[in-house]
Amino acid sequence: MHWLRQAKRARSARRYSIRQRPSGAFDGLWSVIDSFTGWAVVVREVPLDALTRGEATDLVDLMNDRDLQAREILKRFE
Repeated sequence: MHWLRQAKRARSARRYSIRQRPSGAFDGLWSVIDSFTGWAVVVREVPLDALTRGEATDLVDLMNDRDLQAREILKRFE
């Protein structure tokens, strides 16, 4: 049962998500959104914006995994 509790916690703690761009020049493209700010994520001065759905999904999965790992490390110091 421990794995189920951990999976539920991980889902509820997702910081990043994807959002489809509005119609127009970027129609059909996606952005990686930070739930804390509501804005597209910027990594090394590059906005994670105007991506294919696959690119955005891969980046969101990676970033949420890293964020969850960082939170777990920080909990050790509480």
